[in-house]
Amino acid sequence: MNNTQEVIFIDTHIATGISELLKISLFPLTPFQARIDPPSPIHDWLLEHAQQTLRQDGQPNTALFFSSFQMDLNQGLLWADNGR
Repeated sequence: MNNTQEVIFIDTHIATGISELLKISLFPLTPFQARIDPPSPIHDWLLEHAQQTLRQDGQPNTALFFSSFQMDLNQGLLWADNGR
């Protein structure tokens, strides 16, 4: 492993550690996230736009596959936006 790889390896582990520490320390606030940061309509727009982009880029089968999971994706967005 050269010096650059070692630095990247160490940076990755530090970033992972900080991320885990934040998850643990912010967990008690999870029930209040919907009031602190309410769900955003931008996520719905992003999903819709992703499907349009796939169709426009000549990937109609991928867009169709993606759309077959629309309900699950929407529930996932709601879950993520509510911090659950």
